[in-house]
Order: sequence, then structure tokens, then C-alpha cells
Amino acid sequence: MDNPLVKALFALLFATSMFTSGCVSTTTVDYRYEVDDGAKNSNTDGTTDVLFTMTLVDADEAMPMADLLVTIDMDEDGKVPCRSETTSDCTLTQSGDDDDLWELDEVISVVETGLDICKANCILRFTVTGPEDAKIVGPTILHIS
Repeated sequence: MDNPLVKALFALLFATSMFTSGCVSTTTVDYRYEVDDGAKNSNTDGTTDVLFTMTLVDADEAMPMADLLVTIDMDEDGKVPCRSETTSDCTLTQSGDDDDLWELDEVISVVETGLDICKANCILRFTVTGPEDAKIVGPTILHIS
């Protein structure tokens, strides 16, 4: 490595890597939730039932509520999106202090708002999605009786 050109190229490569070290990120935020059907036999033919609750039990950071989406698969009847806004047939209501974030140990209720998603007994298949590059882990099926 006595060649001055090789030394200069090595120094340039090293300096460039120092300045770009934080530019490429492969960080994934992890969220883990649990689901509970605490109010057994509470589902009716009505359109305002609490279907189930979700608790954030492990997270690298709080999740913005605007990014949280629970999608219930109603088989032949299609998919029902559930968000914190009340503009759909299903909404997410919070128990915490900050309406903008789903925080650790906070309970969110998945509630019918205008559509009878589940009568007395049903099996719900659902997906939970969040911010881009988030890894969300929890159940995807729930038997409600």
C-alpha cells in the first residue's frame, strides 16, 4: 500500500462512508398486541357492539392512531376497515390520554358503527396494519361467542 493513488482512494472511500453511514436505514419498528373478547355473549343483531379489544403489549415506540388500521374480513360480504375516524362501519376507540397515539398497555376497542359485523356467534378474521416499515405481531382470528 505504498502507492499514493491507492492511499488517496482509500482515504476518499473511508471519508465518504463516514458521511453516509446514517443515510441507509433498515430499521423496522416492532409492535406486539393482544386481543380479548372480554364481553362474552355481548354481540347482538345491533350495529354498535364492541367486537373485541386490542392491547399494545410491546412496542419500540407509540403508534400514531392515524396509521393504525384493523381490517375485518367478512368473507363474501367483503372487508370492513376500522379506523379511529368515525366515517366507516367500524371504528377504533381508545382508553388512553393521548388521542393521537396508541401507547404501551393502552386498550383499543374495535366497535361496530352502523353495520352488523358480528351477530351472537362468529369467527372474525382480521389484519392489523400500521406505519410503513412496521412489524405488527398478534392474532389474526378470533372466535366470538
